Amino acid sequence: MESVDHASGRPGSAEIAQADWIVRRPVQNQADVVRLRLRLGWGEAEAIVLAREIGADAVVLDDATARQMAEHEGCRVVGLLGLLIAGKQRGLLAAVKPLLDALRRNGFFIGDDLYATILRHASEDSSHHRTIEH
Repeated sequence: MESVDHASGRPGSAEIAQADWIVRRPVQNQADVVRLRLRLGWGEAEAIVLAREIGADAVVLDDATARQMAEHEGCRVVGLLGLLIAGKQRGLLAAVKPLLDALRRNGFFIGDDLYATILRHASEDSSHHRTIEH
């Protein structure tokens, strides 16, 4: 699990490591991982192969190349921002805006137009957002 194994000490890594609803599974088809590694990082390659192995509904990827490769491999792809919108729409998140702001503060690029679109899809007022300088 990339976010736990390689991000120790980063925000959220301890919570993920301790979450009892997350099940860690090893990837069986290492040959496919190695094949995808020609263009992707380990975490992305393993996520795509594991998604296929377990018949996942979707795989969460933001990198354009990884998304393209996953779709080519037959996976449905959702990005982090789409996942946040879905979480808000399903009542799992109270608000998306604070999360978007935190992502921006930590270097995740979200342009102003996309920011406003996400808030609109999440039924949050985007008219009073402030631009965060990077």
